[in-house]
Amino acid sequence: MEKHILSKSTFIKGHQCLKALYLHKKRPFLRDKLSAEQLAKFKRGHEVGELAQQLFPGGIDVSPQSPSQYQKSVLRTQELIDAGQKVIYEATFQFNKVLVMLDILVKTENGWQAYEVKSSRSLSQTYFTDAALQYYVIRNSGLNLASFSLVYVNENYVLDQEGALNANHYFIIQEVSEQIRSMQTEIAQEIEFELQVLASDHSPKIEIGAHCFSPYPCDFQGFCWKGTRNDLSKIPAFTESERKEMLVQGVFRMEDLMRREGLNPLAKKQLDCLLNNTPFVNLETKTFCSTLPINTLYFSFVLRQAAIPECKGFSPYQNQIIAYSFLSEQKNEAHLFSGRCGDYKAFVEKLISPLRFASQIVVFDLIDLQITLSQVAQLFPELTSELEKIMEKASGIKQRIQQGEFYFPGFTFDLELQDVARHVSKTSVFSKQAVYSDVLAVKLFEAITKNNAPLSIDSDEVESLMDYSQSKADKTRQICEALSAS
Repeated sequence: MEKHILSKSTFIKGHQCLKALYLHKKRPFLRDKLSAEQLAKFKRGHEVGELAQQLFPGGIDVSPQSPSQYQKSVLRTQELIDAGQKVIYEATFQFNKVLVMLDILVKTENGWQAYEVKSSRSLSQTYFTDAALQYYVIRNSGLNLASFSLVYVNENYVLDQEGALNANHYFIIQEVSEQIRSMQTEIAQEIEFELQVLASDHSPKIEIGAHCFSPYPCDFQGFCWKGTRNDLSKIPAFTESERKEMLVQGVFRMEDLMRREGLNPLAKKQLDCLLNNTPFVNLETKTFCSTLPINTLYFSFVLRQAAIPECKGFSPYQNQIIAYSFLSEQKNEAHLFSGRCGDYKAFVEKLISPLRFASQIVVFDLIDLQITLSQVAQLFPELTSELEKIMEKASGIKQRIQQGEFYFPGFTFDLELQDVARHVSKTSVFSKQAVYSDVLAVKLFEAITKNNAPLSIDSDEVESLMDYSQSKADKTRQICEALSAS
């Protein structure tokens, strides 16, 4: 069997940008390094995919042991179908130089049914394109599918009091056969077009734009955007839809943005600051930061959003505090969750104690705090009154930027703590630490608490997590002090 040229992932890459497809296949050395966030998403997708196999137990997994064995998986799939196997995991098919691996293939009295699993809580148009491609390849390779369904996460699922996950309730199954059948002509045409592109000696000439970021961040941005200023990304006052519209129109450089009519006043003010390389801080923010009472607490926390809930009462992707720190003139403390579900309430109560007596609480992102404490209140209703009092005293640095109270040239639209601290307080970022992002913190936390292993307080891993949590609180304090002195 000849080697395939396109796969599901490369087809979707070409669907987003033909140049990215060409570079991926012909110039892979130009790719950006995968981020920790992207690697975490891959891990999450794998875990959710494995869980979905519980919906149809007893299957045989035909995943290849290496990239060189994909064609063996195609042959093995056909052998199992011929032998009467009812359930096949990672069923592999190839047609017209395109290879697809279906998460779950099930034989019923009504015929073969296909199930593709997604770790998200909703279905995007990209998922329908993905399903349509698989349907095209599977049907044309000779297997008559009775139905095709997308399987995704039920965001309203709550892990029951026994702590046992029910896969039938955790997932939502939506049949999409009708929708993807109507896309078959389009899919066939696009396959031929992508194959023609890959047969060319040169990459297609495609300008940079919105497709570099949506529906997925392209891993050739470093190459394609090299030497091009993306001033649009440095204006937090633009909404996501405004940024996307301007990217589609090729408006992302300073000169293009300044000529654009109808800009909201805050965006125009931020553009002026960026153009003149001068920050602005309004009196309200300066006064707030310079008159904080002596018992103010700078509070930071690290959140874990597990796709598969582990503790009773939790839903998929619900915020769980795994570490927190508070900083004042008298105290500098950090605490780490043990990872054992039975300890979570005590961990949260310990968090509440110092916040109860603070006159003012300063966090970087107030919305994150509000969502998290609201979810804690749902888990432990008896703590609701205390949590509400805490929220009344809390203020967020990020929200002050979004409300137009201050701006420094160099800010980016996502307003991450590291980015804001770098430009406001001119301090070093976390990159010199072993753990320098929430994603890495969560990854390390999951590793050291795996199988409810007891934490060693003196271990390097625990120390790294505590240092990172304390650094977040300290960066928040440094931002406020710099603002008061500006």
